[in-house]
Amino acid sequence: MKIAVVGAGVAGLTISAGFAELGHTVRCVDGDSGKIAQLSQGIVPYREPGLESLVLRNVAAGRLGFGNEPSGLLNEAELLFIAVGTPADERGDMSLAALWKVIDRIEAWPGDGRKRLIAISSTVPVGTAERAESRLRGRLTGRCEAEVVSIPEFMREGRAVRDFFEPTRIVIGAVSAEAADRLTQLHRRLPGPIVTTDRRSAELAKLAANACLAVKISFANEMAAFAEQVGADYPSVAQSLGLDPRIGPYFLEAGLGFGGSSMPRDTHALVRMADDAGAPQTLVEAAVRANAMLPLRMVRKLEAALSDPGRRKVALLGLACKPGTDDMRDAPSLRLVAELSRRHPGIGLTAYDPEAGAAARKILPASVAICESAEDALRGADAAIVVTGWSEFRQIQAEDFKNWMSRPIIMDGRNVLDAAGLNAQGVVCIGVGRLPSIPGPSSRRAGELAL
Repeated sequence: MKIAVVGAGVAGLTISAGFAELGHTVRCVDGDSGKIAQLSQGIVPYREPGLESLVLRNVAAGRLGFGNEPSGLLNEAELLFIAVGTPADERGDMSLAALWKVIDRIEAWPGDGRKRLIAISSTVPVGTAERAESRLRGRLTGRCEAEVVSIPEFMREGRAVRDFFEPTRIVIGAVSAEAADRLTQLHRRLPGPIVTTDRRSAELAKLAANACLAVKISFANEMAAFAEQVGADYPSVAQSLGLDPRIGPYFLEAGLGFGGSSMPRDTHALVRMADDAGAPQTLVEAAVRANAMLPLRMVRKLEAALSDPGRRKVALLGLACKPGTDDMRDAPSLRLVAELSRRHPGIGLTAYDPEAGAAARKILPASVAICESAEDALRGADAAIVVTGWSEFRQIQAEDFKNWMSRPIIMDGRNVLDAAGLNAQGVVCIGVGRLPSIPGPSSRRAGELAL
């Protein structure tokens, strides 16, 4: 099949390269000429495991190409995926400006009698596919038949390629049985179960998934705070919960909460949409509020462990919204830096992230020193906060903390360190909802399932 994909972000590029790998001819276009120039030169501008090799392999095979102008590609494509960004605007609503721009360009499609399918993979408000089709029909009547379908993408940052080829589910929202059948055949080589439904249900399925995960994460963090107050060990509680098949082990890790490009946007947008529809989502709204409080909770822990933080140096280990990516969008580190700076104007902040250093320099204030290694960030620090659960932080030994830091005080915001082992060796390690005497997380795969 000849496929066009509009949007060369991580999602759009993964969709493009993924279907090319499955043998289809794919052309990916994007309005960002700089990004397309990089891709055309074999430069993949994202830190996403496996994506670069997937793209380069299919470009070399002649199945994948790039361009800026969508019109020519639309002339030949049988299926068009729209995977453009829908960022939150100032009110918290999803901005559909990029999507409507794509839809309005489709008027250049030739009237050759072939029925095209337009698949919206971007995360959008419920009813967007219907609006897009209505917008198209005013211009395509009598020239070209097209049906707009919804195929939301469920790829996670840091695991996008794996999620494309090993999906937990594929959701197809279509009006006609013909469109549903064609799209089912397109995905037949992928192992995940296929859910065929209407377009509105498919759109809501994506929003509901992120809202459900947000609620689970906030539940974990609220329960961890409760455990701290009553002298219980939350990781032990989470392990017990995870063994219950009705609950499952995922997204029960306590920490600094969720961030990134999707979950904060989707939960805020869902709450607003539900309010407008007269069906307030009070549970999701509470989860969003609870998540927003986590940086302040961590700062208060630091204040309890370190006198006069405004005259101290504090190192941040990790900046990205989660391991496996360099994405800084709505990362908990941003809120943590803001809270530390607001409450303690004289504080000295250093930071290290194995992937997000370059991105952080563009976003964080110049007063935050971005370092090239954990050792550089920790050197002379009075305290450190583990912000992102990168596995390399688990390799730092007690002697390293003691040798590098002025005071070996560690606030483990992701519960990735062996608090009991470190405390026994003279390092103060304070986790989230953890008892310092309970063995470390090695048996629990701490951090692997966390955001």
